[in-house]
Formats: sequence, C-alpha cells, structure tokens
Amino acid sequence: MVLSHLTPNYCAHDLTYRGLCTSCGQDIADICKRAPSKYESASTEQLGISLDWIAPGVCGLQANNRDIMLEIFKQDYKAMRRSGKLRLVLDMDETMLHSIKTPLNGQNIIPPNGHNRFSFCTSQSSAFTVFLRPHLFDFLQNVGKLYEIYIYTNGTDRYAKTIYQHLQALNPSCNIQAIFTKAVRGRTTAKKQLHKMLCKRSMSLIVDDKPEVWCEEDSSNIIPITPFRCQIDDFVNSQSNVYMDEELLSLQDYLIRLHGKYIKMLKWNKQVDVRDVLKQYSTQCMDNVTDDDSDMEGDDEMYESDVSDDEDEEDEDEDDDENDCNNN
Repeated sequence: MVLSHLTPNYCAHDLTYRGLCTSCGQDIADICKRAPSKYESASTEQLGISLDWIAPGVCGLQANNRDIMLEIFKQDYKAMRRSGKLRLVLDMDETMLHSIKTPLNGQNIIPPNGHNRFSFCTSQSSAFTVFLRPHLFDFLQNVGKLYEIYIYTNGTDRYAKTIYQHLQALNPSCNIQAIFTKAVRGRTTAKKQLHKMLCKRSMSLIVDDKPEVWCEEDSSNIIPITPFRCQIDDFVNSQSNVYMDEELLSLQDYLIRLHGKYIKMLKWNKQVDVRDVLKQYSTQCMDNVTDDDSDMEGDDEMYESDVSDDEDEEDEDEDDDENDCNNN
C-alpha cells in the first residue's frame, strides 16, 4: 500500500500518526495554522479516514489523502473477497449489552461479576455495571465465522477498552476484530459513517437499536434491533424478562442465511451488493425463518465459491470506492 506521495521539496502529509506526519514528522495542526488556505481543502475533517482501532489495530493513524483512502478501500476489498466474509458493524450499548452508571455512595449495591455481567470503576465516585445480552458470546462465535465483526460505541476510549478487556477475559475467542469510539466521527454531532471505519457499503451490514444515528448513505445497510435494557435489580431476579431475550439468536440465524444467499449470488454476479441481498430478506424474516429454506446454501457450500480478483472487476468497483470516500 502506498503511504505517501512525495516530491524532493514537498510533503503532502498523506498519513499522520497522532497528529504528526509520518513522512516529515511535522505537526499538522501547526501547519494548518501557518498556512490555513493551503491545507483547507485537504483538512482531516473533510477527507480524513480514521484508522484509530482500539483492539486490535493501529492506534492514532489517519489517512488524509484521497488516493491513499482509495488504495485502502481497494486492498481491503480484495482481502474481504478472498476471505469470503462480509463485515458486520455492531452497535455496543443497548445492542450487545447495557451499562448502568452507579454512584459509589455506600448505599448502592454493585452486583458481583458473573458470566453475563461485570462491573468496573471509572472514578472514585462512580462505577459501571454491564449486563451482557443473552447469547452474546454464542452469537459472536458463530457469526464471526462468516463476518468480520467491528464494534462501535459512543463511549470514550477508556470505556471501550475496559469493556473489551472484560469481554476477552470472559471469552478469549469472542471474534471482535476492532472497536471504534466516538472519536472516529471527528465531530461529536456527526452521524456514524461506515467509510470512517474502513467499511465498504457493498460488503458491510450494520446492527443498531438506533438507525437514525447513521448517515443517510448508510441507511440501506442497517438491520434494526430491539433495544436491550436492564435494571440493577435484574441480577437477583432469575425470572426477569432480561434473561428471556432471544434477539441475538434470531439475528444470528438471519445473518448466517443472508451470508449464504450472498455467496450464492456471488457465483453468478461478481459485483453483487449485500444491500441488494438485504432488500430481499427484510428484518421481518427473522421471526419467520425455517430450516428448509431451499434458497439458502448449506454451511459447507458457502465456501466453495472461488472468487477471482480480475482487473476488470477491480475497475468496475473503483466507482464504489469513490462514492464511499466522497460521502463524508
């Protein structure tokens, strides 16, 4: 992958790490202050794609050049096609789990850690109790065989890292490829955008209990899910409706079948778009799927398709890369 475009006397500052150019070492913020008009058209807010992945990933890396962004999308696309996987972006809070912030005033009870919950302190005065949605780890393990799983949270880096560490401790094979925090959006008021997470729309799906927080261009990629909410008292009540939640089981079955349909269509059309597949299987199907669906391929057949990366295929897909980069 090309990381920079340099001439003997000029640095384009195409790739930055924590605000510093990886080629010349200069602070981009200082450069913009000295010559704002020169770099205004290529500001990171307008063009930048964040590669600030928490776990595992490259922390603090930012691509600021459109050619580099296109190259990143192109190489990622080829790797995804070779793997036969799609990408799944999961919202964290009220989709995968529910967090309750509790003041540490001596009167509140902090539940002990268990297989479906854990607590951690964020300061001397407060703590978070996190309830995992039922069947979460089975979902991540089974869906992770067919999808690269990314997690998105509006929480802080510290919040996200702590939750990730607890998830890893409870299940080291939870198949989470990367976690993105609100910092990836650049502005706190900005909508979520797939391309900011290196996610190509034609190969990515979103699961979120709040579809409205995503940009309009990503609306066709969204699978809505019922919010998951708990109360502290739920941890002592084994009969609570919280433990009866089966949304992830239904979603798991739906995603596996949808991937099978995608692979089947890919055999006949190398440019198949997962959004077109999703249109055929609306979220209403999740409540009515049957095991004898003849339209879907079995697990073994899913991997039999040998997808080539011909030059013609790459050229046809380049326009989609441009669109992903342009919609900031």
